[in-house]
Amino acid sequence: MSVYLINIALLILGYFFWVSATDSKRGKLYFCVQATIQWILISGLRGLSVGADTARYEYLFFDAQATTWKECFYEFADWFNGVNSVKDPGYTLFQKLFQVFSTDYQLFLVFIAIIFTVPMGVWIYRNSENPLLSFIIFSCLFYSFFAITGIRQTIVTGIMVFIGSELLKKKRYVLYYLLLLILIPIHKSVIALAIVPFIRTIKVTGLTVFVYTALIVFAYFFRTQLMSVLSGIVGYSEYDKFYEGAGASTFAILYYALTALGIVIFTLINKKGKDCVLSLNMVVVGAVLLPLTFINQSAMRAVQYFSVYLMLYVPSIINMFKGKERTFVNVVAVVLLVALLILNNPSYTFFWE
Repeated sequence: MSVYLINIALLILGYFFWVSATDSKRGKLYFCVQATIQWILISGLRGLSVGADTARYEYLFFDAQATTWKECFYEFADWFNGVNSVKDPGYTLFQKLFQVFSTDYQLFLVFIAIIFTVPMGVWIYRNSENPLLSFIIFSCLFYSFFAITGIRQTIVTGIMVFIGSELLKKKRYVLYYLLLLILIPIHKSVIALAIVPFIRTIKVTGLTVFVYTALIVFAYFFRTQLMSVLSGIVGYSEYDKFYEGAGASTFAILYYALTALGIVIFTLINKKGKDCVLSLNMVVVGAVLLPLTFINQSAMRAVQYFSVYLMLYVPSIINMFKGKERTFVNVVAVVLLVALLILNNPSYTFFWE
């Protein structure tokens, strides 16, 4: 727990130091560099007991080391032919390529942290209206998966969400979809991001708001049927099984509240510009998919591709306030996020402990 709280304290101190010590643009840059380095260290230096899958991924890492290049490419052939026992052969190839340079698993974790956190840091620097709040949102809501648990989806998210967004800004659609095709063998769920270029074109109107609301309600009441369809598309049929106790209720309540707020004030969001509209659109897609987590928590994998836009969406909403009101709402948001982190009571150990 203490590592995560110290990390947030350093983020807050660093932000005010850089902002006061330099002009706002350079201060924002230096802060994002500091925050990125902090999370690379926390993620890359974690022990095997930190995160649900860190130890399992170590097994996969050494299993890949024992796999020959020939066997690796045979996996691809079986995967293309639809052999059910073969899943994500691109990740085996990814590990093999890394092992050309090093067979140290800890160094591999640092490398994964860089692949994800550096693009995220650049994304926040270029797009966030409040990078401190963006990193605190990550440090309280998203770190548990992207920094200390998942690896395959962390790789594809770092590339497709953060780097992909820059490609779409430049209208490099062919390159975006080519990148998507390359990453599908690493984690097939990334196919969900194929709809993002279309989401970017949606304008938020009264009709759009009605459709959004209807889709969220529909998705909630027909979540079982929706899970059956989507689990087949992303290639993980086991995700349509019901698990008692599945669903992050606190996160869901928070997420739906923020989505509802955006829908209610959509006219103000339109005035903020297309970047704020995009964030709302992405958050709404996450809200449509969120009911699936009440069937199986693994469905959060699909939600996360879109919910990470909370890191841009929330600061943008808060910046609609002025003066002391904005400061007050920012403080309340940080306190609530840190309180949620404390309630989760996460543990952390460095690899040498």
